[in-house]
Amino acid sequence: MFILNQKLKHLKLALKTWNKNSFGDVHAHVKNAIQKVGLIQEELDISGATYDLLEQEKSAQIELEKTLDIEETFWQQKSKVQWHTQGDRNTSYSHRITKIRNASNLISSITNGDAILTDRTDISEHFVNHYTNLFNHSSNTIDNGMVEDVIPSLITDRINNILTMFPSQ
Repeated sequence: MFILNQKLKHLKLALKTWNKNSFGDVHAHVKNAIQKVGLIQEELDISGATYDLLEQEKSAQIELEKTLDIEETFWQQKSKVQWHTQGDRNTSYSHRITKIRNASNLISSITNGDAILTDRTDISEHFVNHYTNLFNHSSNTIDNGMVEDVIPSLITDRINNILTMFPSQ
């Protein structure tokens, strides 16, 4: 175990060095890219649009998008690590995540024609009525041929009769 522990320590140092050389400070790169775009846009406002400045702005915007993607990946990975370490163990982190999910899944208002429904009972009644009408047997008996239009028929009646026949000797 001692040898494994020492190897993991050396690996940790090597990974830290690799991370610093490959990525550096992700947040500082984002700040620098935002400042670069801001400076170029200020120059465009002051001196007007030239081909060179527009190309510089385009390349700065592309660089900003790349750094923002890297930062987003960083935060996703950090979130996964935090979830694996703290996870669903009844911690404050778990409660906070649950509250955020519940708030984002909450339907606070819905439009019904021109009216906007904000009361929870009105919203729930609207959903129940909508799906009751949608799956009502009387409304499903009308066949307007939509299924045949969307799903092609691959088996003819003759082949279907052959497939459904009782097997012969």
